[in-house]
Amino acid sequence: MADDENAKSTEDERTYLKLEVDRMTERIDKDPDDLEAYLKRSNAFDLLGEYENEIADLDEMIRLQPGTAALHCNRGSAFSFTQS
Repeated sequence: MADDENAKSTEDERTYLKLEVDRMTERIDKDPDDLEAYLKRSNAFDLLGEYENEIADLDEMIRLQPGTAALHCNRGSAFSFTQS
């Protein structure tokens, strides 16, 4: 029974994250400079294991705020997951 509950929880989390991606994409479509939307969407991509999409969002955030070291660090971390 616990495994079924865990599977349902994981499925619910993935559904929520995909909806978050959709919501943030709508925000970005309306305002391509919405740093917060890129951040939230990149976090969702990270949790979904969609590292190439996460990197693309981090690239946009770096374009918007190139001097923010944490963005470069996060990009490097995401990139490391693509190297297997």
